[in-house]
Amino acid sequence: MNKILYVVSVFPSTSATFVLNEMLKLKERGFEIEIISLRKPKNEIFQPGIEEFKKVTYIPHVKQNKMDGIKLIGSNFKYLLHNPKKYISGLVCAIKGKSYNLFYDFLRAVYLIQNIDLSEINHIHSQFAHTPTSLAYFISILINKQYSFTCHAVDIFVQNSLFEEKLSRSKFAVTISDFNKNYINDLVEDKALTNKIKIIRCGVNYEEFKPPVKKQNNNRVRLLSVGRFVEKKGFIYLVDALKILDQKGINFECDIIGNGPLFEMIKCKVRDYELDNKINLLGAQSSGKIKEYLCKADIFVLPCVKSENGDMDGIPVSIMEAMSFEIPVISTNISGIPELIKNEENGLIVEEKNSIEFANAIQLLIQNNQLRSIYGQNGRNFIIKEFGINENVHKLVELFVEIEDSK
Repeated sequence: MNKILYVVSVFPSTSATFVLNEMLKLKERGFEIEIISLRKPKNEIFQPGIEEFKKVTYIPHVKQNKMDGIKLIGSNFKYLLHNPKKYISGLVCAIKGKSYNLFYDFLRAVYLIQNIDLSEINHIHSQFAHTPTSLAYFISILINKQYSFTCHAVDIFVQNSLFEEKLSRSKFAVTISDFNKNYINDLVEDKALTNKIKIIRCGVNYEEFKPPVKKQNNNRVRLLSVGRFVEKKGFIYLVDALKILDQKGINFECDIIGNGPLFEMIKCKVRDYELDNKINLLGAQSSGKIKEYLCKADIFVLPCVKSENGDMDGIPVSIMEAMSFEIPVISTNISGIPELIKNEENGLIVEEKNSIEFANAIQLLIQNNQLRSIYGQNGRNFIIKEFGINENVHKLVELFVEIEDSK
């Protein structure tokens, strides 16, 4: 197996650099990667490495271009005329999901097999179990092309229509944490299907994310947080925690990198709390810039929460990168995060949505440089042991090879 089609939501994506890194590592191992992207990037910062993937196919998206609807209808009508039994079989499966999005995904899958030559593709691998895997699932029904998928967070916690059917038809599925695997076990009725699920971490390249030889000496302890400005990242609780520290007279400076729908709301909150001189909202940044801020950071904070709709983080890659830099980390006790942060060993875990507890944890590390050093060193050692990208991509390669050998 040397040619794999990756189906992704959007490429390139600032918030999913772990997908890019995985594909780069597979390419290093001799795999030829082609990419299907469901959406074109919008206001994304292009990260190093995307130039390695010149063959990216963007399929019609009616929300971005109304003319794409005509393309979808034309392709589907043509396929229906020539392959009525297969078309109806796939359509029935889409209707079974009772979701407009699944029906739309079916239409796009039909378009894909009508307009792209998949004959030389050995295998399809989709990132995220919702829309990308829906396309792989319908392609498999229509032309019997084998696939696998990786599931992360929202794609199983919230948008999990036809998950059991997708898992049943797949060759294997990957997820990033024991928490996710247990969650899926509760989600599916056929428990035997969970044998298909393999745990492979979204690893980081700890050789690239090395701590600086000597950190800058700052009068203020520098905090850093990185993530999309969405509810599940919990930035509102971070700002509340920093207000508590400011009222106590604790000296700090906090850089927050990222963008998203809640950016303006958080910005207003910072201004209302009169913390403009202590909290820097930096917007989205390139991976190179993020590394520069990691080099200056003394503590990394990310107060992840479970959103009202049930969405939550899996295991944030930004925390892994900070730990690889020997930065002590503070986060919350949700999802798979405690599998990464061992409380009071390589960082601190607090209750979600508890700004007082979060403030106390930050204060503890601000005032204890020795503890910061211990947690930082232990954190990097744990990343090397469990979360290296080379080691985890090797596990994925073994699964691809196993499929090929079983033919």
